[in-house]
Order: sequence, then C-alpha cells, then structure tokens
Amino acid sequence: AGMDPVLFIVGFFLFRAADILKPWPANWADRDVPGGFGVMLDDIFAAIYSGAGLCGFIWFFG
Repeated sequence: AGMDPVLFIVGFFLFRAADILKPWPANWADRDVPGGFGVMLDDIFAAIYSGAGLCGFIWFFG
C-alpha cells in the first residue's frame, strides 16, 4: 500500500494550520517555554493536533 498523496497533502495542511493557529497547549509552549525547546514543543503539540485531525479525516472520508 503506501502513502496516499491526498493524505500527505491533507496532513501537511492540517499541521501548518495547527502550527499557525497554535491552539492550547501549543501557544503556551511557544510563549512560556524558553529557547529552542519551546519551539520544538509547540511543533510536537501541532503534530498531535494534526494527527488527530488526519485520523478524523480518514474516519469521515475513508
């Protein structure tokens, strides 16, 4: 099987949206955790949100 290009594109845009909008706790990590660790932590939270959104996308359209 392999990675469906549609899922790759949807996952990318979900991640970008979560990274730009920074819902809690990503905004906390970006604002209150100092240095590069805060930047990476906010990206991890954005990835968790986008992974959940992608699972919902697959469930709904799958």
